[in-house]
This record gives sequence, structure tokens and C-alpha cells, in this order.
Amino acid sequence: MHRSAKRGKIPPKLSSMPHQRSEATTYLTVYKNVVEKERLQKELQNLERRCNQIKERLAVLDEETNKELKSQSQQPIKSKQV
Repeated sequence: MHRSAKRGKIPPKLSSMPHQRSEATTYLTVYKNVVEKERLQKELQNLERRCNQIKERLAVLDEETNKELKSQSQQPIKSKQV
């Protein structure tokens, strides 16, 4: 019987010339960039909408707080009886 030698992976051939980008690679890169751009634009819109909601809620809270403080200052302060 004859033993076969274990062979490792064949290393890739190295070339001093860089690979030229194919048209398909260019289109894939452009597609991925467009998809990411759309995703980020949607995320930015959602963040802007959320930011506006928070600002509106803060304005309502400020208004309610000011009303409470004004109504409290118009009423006489009740002292505790011991």
C-alpha cells in the first residue's frame, strides 16, 4: 500500500499587478451605498420626529408647571397648626 502525502491548501498566486474592479463589483458597491444612505435618511427622519415630540412634551410640561406655580402663589399659604 502506498501512503498519500497530506497536502495543505494551495496558496493563492500573488501578482504584482492589482486586480481591476469589475463592473459588477462597482454596481454592488454603489447599491450597498444607496441602501445604507436610504436607511440612514429614514433613521434621521425618525430621530427628528422623536425630537419634535419631546420638545412639544417639554413645552406642555413647562406650561403646566407655570400654571401650577402661578395658582399656588395666588392662594394664601396654609400654616400648620400644632
